[in-house]
Amino acid sequence: MVTKVKRALSRWYAIELTPANKLVNQSKEINHMFKPDASKNNEYHRLVSYSAPVSVPQISVELLISGGEPENEAMRRLLLEPPADSNQLHGQRFVILATDGVEELELTVPYKFLAERGGTVHLVSPRFEMPPAKFGTQYPAMRATHILTVRWMENAGWFPIDRFLDDVNVADYDVLIIPGGTWNPDALRSTPAAVKFVRDFYESGKVTASICHGPWVLISAGVLQGKRATANWPIHDDIRNAGAIVIDEPVVVDGNLITSRHPIDLPPFMEAICASQQRFAIASSTHEGSIAQAASGEAFEVNLINH
Repeated sequence: MVTKVKRALSRWYAIELTPANKLVNQSKEINHMFKPDASKNNEYHRLVSYSAPVSVPQISVELLISGGEPENEAMRRLLLEPPADSNQLHGQRFVILATDGVEELELTVPYKFLAERGGTVHLVSPRFEMPPAKFGTQYPAMRATHILTVRWMENAGWFPIDRFLDDVNVADYDVLIIPGGTWNPDALRSTPAAVKFVRDFYESGKVTASICHGPWVLISAGVLQGKRATANWPIHDDIRNAGAIVIDEPVVVDGNLITSRHPIDLPPFMEAICASQQRFAIASSTHEGSIAQAASGEAFEVNLINH
């Protein structure tokens, strides 16, 4: 069964990430620093004792599409069925704002889904700055042009950056998507330029969508007060404390704001983004309508994927 599922996933995995590769065996790394002689032996073993064995929980794509629940079947259709209309989103421009620690599926699924339907999609990220050497942090050279994805707790792969944040403007895009992971939005919310970009995008009236822990950035941008919203369950208190009306549903749409909880909610999340953008595009293209009017609308039914 697993082999069959992996074969079926090969089409979706046309987006190739550079593997984060063999997580570093820290004991071997340390062994290069300390020669195994008697005088260093105690120091070596003491340093090794600080490193846990490399074995981490992860999110399995195979399990997500074969778990036997309706949500798993929706994920299977989302990942494996080609679009009915490859020009559905032609002319629409999408920005995914992310940095290291982004939940892999929350980046790769929207990226491929939107591109396969004719949208222009850019991963936009702040420029990387090497931490001071005193913190003992090492990065590969490719970090200058890629960000590191994760599968829950597992380092996953390197995804190429399309544009740097300081090179783009709100006017360049029609839809903003902020994926989760915990490390990713935590870094973004401490980056003033990222917070400003999110605030300006939302206040422009354009579709602003976020999933999982991504709403942390919405909190820092100050846009959740009085809004209906959801997020990954552990941060419901955070968005409630920021003034949001928390609704524990797979996707919540309030005007131009779209929020979801978890990778399993990606099917309704992507449906809502497409439906919202089509609605906003229609409103802004008519003399009677406007983006601002569309943004004040109520929640609506979303039912676009595979129809």
